[in-house]
Amino acid sequence: MKSSLLAFLLLFSLQFLSAEVVNLKFYSVDVALQYSPAMLSNYDVRFGYADRNGKLQVQSYYERQRGAGAYLTLLNELRRVKREYELNDWLFYQLTRDAVEKIAAHQPKKQRVLLRWTLLNLAGYDCRLTYQGNKVYLNLFTTEELFEMPMIEENGRLYANLSENEYPGAKVNSLYIADYAANPGGRPFSFSPEKLPKFPSQIVKKTIDFVYDETPYSLEMEYDKMPIEVMQGYPYLSDSEYFSVPLSEAARASLLPQLREIIKDKNQWEALSVLASFTRSAFAYKIDERQFGKSRPMIPEEVFYYPYSDCEDRCALFYVLTKELLGLPQLVLTFDDHVSMAVAPPYGVEGDALLYQDRRYYIVDPTGPSNSSRIGFFPRGYKERAFEIMRE
Repeated sequence: MKSSLLAFLLLFSLQFLSAEVVNLKFYSVDVALQYSPAMLSNYDVRFGYADRNGKLQVQSYYERQRGAGAYLTLLNELRRVKREYELNDWLFYQLTRDAVEKIAAHQPKKQRVLLRWTLLNLAGYDCRLTYQGNKVYLNLFTTEELFEMPMIEENGRLYANLSENEYPGAKVNSLYIADYAANPGGRPFSFSPEKLPKFPSQIVKKTIDFVYDETPYSLEMEYDKMPIEVMQGYPYLSDSEYFSVPLSEAARASLLPQLREIIKDKNQWEALSVLASFTRSAFAYKIDERQFGKSRPMIPEEVFYYPYSDCEDRCALFYVLTKELLGLPQLVLTFDDHVSMAVAPPYGVEGDALLYQDRRYYIVDPTGPSNSSRIGFFPRGYKERAFEIMRE
């Protein structure tokens, strides 16, 4: 028993001593990762085929990697960077992908995908493989709603294909699922951007002009370009996810005190009118399809960066401003072609209201009319239309 333990410790020590370093530019940070070259396997996996011992080749590949332990050097380094910069699962995946792509650049694409699959399963996720010919795809179990990303279902679990874009032009509607599941009880992968990574800030100064009750205001503020860069490569999530992302510290420290000064002598209903006037008149309107060529919801910080924004973007910004400055209960309302807000003031007011969980919420539309400070009423043409409550 002691000799086996000593042999393992010796093997692990030799792998660590022979470790090499890969340097990456990951968003705005320089990352140096140690890894053991011994993890780079040339074992050619043929899906659906068994080895000479009757075991599926993909299973043999995984068990060899796990048994050798050479992956530990890199996996521990990836976890270290995840902790240091407080990366969510999506950013951890991107870091893993970038590291493997550079470390194993000389190996075939198939081998690089297999190595990523190994690392993600050993990191605790339930990661499955699909394939078509020599093209291999990573699919991660998730409980979250996603759009514009292929999904497969296996044993009641939904898996998102994270590597679809790695084979441009390839059809992914007729993929085979690899028979072997390396970590079938693994935890779900989360795409939520609720917590921003601890990357260095990229401060941008901006002047914002808006009008409230025919009075013009000009605010000098700062925002952080870092979360905007993070979101540029993000999958398309459920709209409600974008409401959970906070303002950056730069935006909170520069914008909120100025808005707080404007509303300090106003009651909460008047303060809501100020915030609605801000989101209505401070930004130019254009639908996503005309600005980006497709639907692309924004987190609040992005509204300051892009030249245009639309209804769900204004609502996300209004939601976080109202939460920070007034702390009032809010509902996000989704029509078939519009997103709006309803807010519950602490006292009765006049206007269009809906009763939800014994509380009256009044309509406050953050998008328009752009030249009006009037709140409490449905946008024109929407009073009789059906809507759903997307988020509280």
